[in-house]
Amino acid sequence: MPKFIPYNYDQTSMVVLNFKDQLQPGTFEQMTTMTKGTLNLTA
Repeated sequence: MPKFIPYNYDQTSMVVLNFKDQLQPGTFEQMTTMTKGTLNLTA
């Protein structure tokens, strides 16, 4: 029989994150975010 952890309803906090504020310069994620929509991949 599985052991379930009871749900805690006191978890009412919400954390708002902005993805662009967390990008570090020079990383692959920053490069792909900056060039999104500008690359022509139809070759």
